[in-house]
Amino acid sequence: MYRGKNGNTWYYGALLRVKGETQEKDRFFISDTNNVIANEFYPYCGFANIPVYAKSVGESTGLTDKNGRIIYENDLIRIDENNEPPVFGSVVWNHLVGSWWFETINTNGKTDSIPLAKILFTGTIVGNTIDNPGFLPVLFAPLSPMEKEPQQPQQPTANKTETKLQDKHPK
Repeated sequence: MYRGKNGNTWYYGALLRVKGETQEKDRFFISDTNNVIANEFYPYCGFANIPVYAKSVGESTGLTDKNGRIIYENDLIRIDENNEPPVFGSVVWNHLVGSWWFETINTNGKTDSIPLAKILFTGTIVGNTIDNPGFLPVLFAPLSPMEKEPQQPQQPTANKTETKLQDKHPK
């Protein structure tokens, strides 16, 4: 099963790819099983082929998070275990190994990957990279000056300018 986005709506079903002159011109459709159609143009079809954005297409991993939700390619997952800080990452297909992997960006900006099956029952889907672009880099960006620890307020001091003026112009 696949999913793809058209406008603000996600559609789920079989994937149909129509080849274009170049790969960038390929078009993608999801045969959405929830939108059954039958009309004079599609008397035997039964499913609506919804055009979707190419970059939004993601395949189901066949696995679920700890809440039972199906995990798709490009989902963002949060792992909470052993009372440690949560770990965030995205779901990607590893072409070299031929399986789904959980990919994170560590605090050094480098990518770490582990097999998706190792985080089953500990991860929760918190979004996806299509609806939340740039989510992972933001999590690991260094604090801006405004977000750093606030400094202790300084005690008021006498105005040095006034003191100097008084010294230069005695009464």
